[in-house]
Amino acid sequence: ARGWPGPHLLADTLYFTTDSGEAHAMQAGAGLPRWSQNVAESVYEIFPPTHFRGPAGRPMVVFTTSARTLVIDRLMGDVIADMPIDRAVAGAGVITGSRLYFGSADGHLYCMNWTDPRTNSAVLIWRVMAGGPVTGRPLLVNNDDDLIFASQGGSVFCCTAAQKVLNWRARTGGPIIGEIALDGPGVFVAGTDRSLYRFNALSGTREWRLRFPEPLNQGPVVNGGIVFQFCEGEGITAVDAENGEVLWQVADAQRFLCRG
Repeated sequence: ARGWPGPHLLADTLYFTTDSGEAHAMQAGAGLPRWSQNVAESVYEIFPPTHFRGPAGRPMVVFTTSARTLVIDRLMGDVIADMPIDRAVAGAGVITGSRLYFGSADGHLYCMNWTDPRTNSAVLIWRVMAGGPVTGRPLLVNNDDDLIFASQGGSVFCCTAAQKVLNWRARTGGPIIGEIALDGPGVFVAGTDRSLYRFNALSGTREWRLRFPEPLNQGPVVNGGIVFQFCEGEGITAVDAENGEVLWQVADAQRFLCRG
C-alpha cells in the first residue's frame, strides 16, 4: 500500500506501514512492538494516523485510507470500528466524540458520524465546499469547537465543527498540498507558490510570509517555537515561528524527525 514517508511519531507511539497494507505500532521509548493490523489492501493509500480519546477516555487511533477507515484501541490494537467510506478520502482524518472529519478529492471537507449503531458505515452529517481537493489533515481548535483546513484551491478555512459556519477564510498564492500546522495562535501553511505563511488562528490575518526558491509540496512542522520546512534543493530550513526570520538551513536534510 502507499503510506506516508517513514515512521510517524504520535505521543509515545511510533507507527509505520508496509507495502502489504499493514500498520504497525511500536512503543517509541523502548522500541517494543505493540500490535499490527491490516488497514488496507496493497493498491490503496494509507494516510497518517491520528490519536483521540474515546468513551470513558479510552485511548484510540484512527486510520483513514482511500477505501476504509479504522478506529483502533491504540494500546491493545483491538479494532473498534471498520467502516467503508463512500467518499473520495484524500487525507488523514480526525475524530472528536462521535464525529469524524476528513478532506476529499472531490473538493469538500466532510463531517460524518462514526458511531451510528444502525450501520457499520460512517453516516454523513454535513459537508462544505473547499474550492479544491483537501489533502491535509484538518485541525481541531478552540476545545474542538472549530476546524481549520486548507485546500488545493489555495484557501485556508476556519469553520465551526458543529454546523460548518464560516469563521474566516485566508488566501495564499497557490495550491496547498501538504499538512498545515498549529502552534498557539499561529497557523502555518506551505504553498506551491513557494511561500511559507503564518496566519492568526482567531482572525485569519496573515502575520508573515517567507518565500522559497521552489514550490513547497510538504507541510511544515512546528516544535519549540521553530518552524521546520523542507524545500527541494534547499533541504530543511528552520524559521522563527514568531517573526518568520530564517535561523539556519541544512541543505542535505530531508524531513523533520524530532527535537530533543
